[in-house]
Order: sequence, then structure tokens, then C-alpha cells
Amino acid sequence: MDPVYFQTQAEIQRELGSGEQLLWSGRPRQGLRLNIADVFVIPFSLVWCGFVILWEKSAIHGNTPLVLKLWGVPFVVVGLYLVFGRFLVDAYTRARTFYGVTNQRLIIVTSGFSRRVRSLPWQSLPKATLVERGNGGGTINFGPKLPFDLGRSANFGGRPGSGQSPFPVLDLADHAREAYEAVNLAQQAAQREEPTATGDQTSPRFTTPAKSLPPPPRRVYGRLGGSLWFGRIFIMPHVLIGIGAAGYLVFLLLWCLLGADYPATVVGSKVSHSSKHGDTYTLNYRFEADGETRLDSAKVSWSVYQTYQNPAPGQTNPQVTVHYFGLGPLHHSALRESGSPWSEIGFLTLWAVFWNGVMSLFVYAIWVKPIQSRLLYKNGESTAGKLVSKRVRTGKSSSYYVSYRFNDPSTGQEYESEIQVWKVEDWQQAVESQPVTVLFAKNNPKRSTIYEYGGYRVEEG
Repeated sequence: MDPVYFQTQAEIQRELGSGEQLLWSGRPRQGLRLNIADVFVIPFSLVWCGFVILWEKSAIHGNTPLVLKLWGVPFVVVGLYLVFGRFLVDAYTRARTFYGVTNQRLIIVTSGFSRRVRSLPWQSLPKATLVERGNGGGTINFGPKLPFDLGRSANFGGRPGSGQSPFPVLDLADHAREAYEAVNLAQQAAQREEPTATGDQTSPRFTTPAKSLPPPPRRVYGRLGGSLWFGRIFIMPHVLIGIGAAGYLVFLLLWCLLGADYPATVVGSKVSHSSKHGDTYTLNYRFEADGETRLDSAKVSWSVYQTYQNPAPGQTNPQVTVHYFGLGPLHHSALRESGSPWSEIGFLTLWAVFWNGVMSLFVYAIWVKPIQSRLLYKNGESTAGKLVSKRVRTGKSSSYYVSYRFNDPSTGQEYESEIQVWKVEDWQQAVESQPVTVLFAKNNPKRSTIYEYGGYRVEEG
């Protein structure tokens, strides 16, 4: 027998519960794969990568501040990932993915650096449809088929922020009809077993009222999804760039306020020609400061260049005035003839404020809020609550939310709030009036989360 068959069987069998029967098992298509979205993504990725590489090359070889040289590095990494990295990641993931169809649920196991198991009861999935290919392969979709597969993770369905359908897509190289018949049989059996009473609307995962938790402080374990950690890691270079830009801006402010003027001598000049930027004029100068002879250069306008460029033989070198400030290893100077020192920090101030403003939103969303949620698991008061609604926000990306109500036991005041659900399968199974456990801050009950949906767990007993 094929060793891959035994591996697939072993990966799924270890997830089966008591009385659960395996109807079919298999794997997604292997190797590098293109899809319809690549008609748009490939040209975009080539343009993106080409532009950022040329920009970074010009920044490295040009006379630009270190912060601007580092600024382009994350974008080069993203460009390289879009060009070829995503294909390798997709092939690696699918090579370690296994499907299982049982009489109770659909199981998707992904192994590798860590093991991830998705368990989707048939009651939570729409009716399956099959798009079959001539070679026996095909695609099994749950719910309406999207016009474009906008991501390379279609085997697993969408995630918050992915822009995909929240339901999985099984892309099979062969035996697609056999898999579809097993799925169809399991869905029909699950439909016959569903209760008909309209009052029985309890989620299959949550069948009891609020969970009894130990008193705070609690020991918290668990973590949020890998996509959040990818965002955290990706944003760190951008945050460091913002911090560097803010620090450099503070240094320039000190340069403007505490710097002094020194006489300097022009010792050279240069004209650089570029079809993109035109001509660039540079003056090299020498001056005495802090007991040392210093050499520096500055880009100047055409009129300043004409006035202070290299003198003719026999003439003395032109004299200029330099505004200079040094602080430890940091030094900065600029020609007074080019304008006020304050004009040099105007653009950097606008850029730093804009950049750090945008970064602060991302830092709050993927660092501060999860930390606040973890602290609620550790120190928050627990009480019973219930779900009142759920919604999905669509657009370029999809985000999933549930709203809930609870009462502060000490005051009796009712609160209503909403949180984002990170696991799509949890959002799929959420139903109105479902009992949940709410964790809230004692001194500020408006700051709260749902224990079952917050991404963490606590040690019980």
C-alpha cells in the first residue's frame, strides 16, 4: 500500500472520538499551484518587488539617513514573499495537510512546526457542491463559490482579515467524487438527526451556562492564531523605524535649538545626473568643531551651487556658515546658505507623525488589545452572559464579531459589548441567546471579553 495512505489514515484516526466513524480520508493537491487570482497578483507582485528593490538600492547608495535606508527593508521582504515565497509556503502547507470525513464532522489536520486541527460539525457547514475535473480531481465547496480565490489558504477556509469565505474548500488531485459522496452522505445523516423543536438552539460546543472559573489571579495559557503573530512580527521593523524617526526628529530639534554656527570652507563640489531626478548639486565643506576638523557635504540648489562651487585656480576657497550640533556619537551639520535649520525638519515631522500614527493603530490592534484580553483572563471578574447577535464585516478583508450582554453582579447594571472572534469555526457555531462566560475588569466593567472566544484558557482547579 501507498505509505502516504497510511500516514493520512494515522493522522486522522488519532483525532476520532468514541463512536465516530471515518468515511473518507485524503490530501489536497500537491506541488506548486496557480489559481485565477494570480492573473492579478503576479503582475502586481512583480511591479511591487521591482519598485521597492530599486527604491532601496537608491537609498543605500545615496546620501540618505539610516532611517530611510531601513524603512524599505520590510517592503522588500514582502515583495519577495509575493513573488515566490507564497508559492513555497502554500506547497509546504498542503504537503502537510490531511482531510478526514466522519459521520459527525469534517476534520482538517495540518502538521509541520506545530499541529493544527480544525473540527467542523456538519451542522455548522452549508451544503457541499462539487466541481469535478476530467482527471478525477476536483474542488468541494461549502456554500457559494467565490468568483476569485483571493488567497493561497483555500484548503482551510477564510480567517479574519483574509477576505475569503469562512468555510473550507477541499482541492483534491483525485477521488473527488468519492470524497463528495462521503461528505454528502454525512451531511444528509446529520440533517436527519437535527432537533426539530424551535426552542433548541444551543450551540454544539456550549451546552451549559457560565463556566465556573477559579478566583483571580489565574494561570493563563494558550495563544492566539499564527496569522496574528505573523502580523506582530511583520510590524516590528516598521515600529522600530517609527521609533528611530521620532528619535532622529528629537535630535534635529536639539540641533536647531542648541546647535551653533561655525565658519566652514568649501573644498569640493559635484553634479550628479539622473533621468529620474534630474541634476543634483552637492557641496563638500570642512570646518572646526568640538576640537576636531570635520568634513561633510550637503545637497544645495542651483543658485547656491553656482555661488560656492570650486573656485578657479589661484582663487581662495569660498567661505560658508555651518549650523552644527553633536551629541555623543551623533553629529549633524547643514549650510546656513541653504535656508533656516527649521526647514530641514518640516517634512520629517509630518512623515514621523503620519507614520507613527498609523503604526499606533496596528500596535493597539495586535499587541495592546490581546494583552488587555490576557489580563482579563488572569485578573478579571467572571459572570454569566449571553450572545445577542453576530455579524461579519466584509470588504477587502473579512472580520467576524459577536455581541453579548451581561450584568455586573455587584451593581446589577447591564452592559452590552462586542468582540472580534479570531477563530472562524467559533463564529460559525455562535447562536443568539447562547450562554457564555464574561470576564470583565472590576474597576471598569465596560472592558470585557468572552472566555470561550478570547483565544486563551485558564488552569482550572
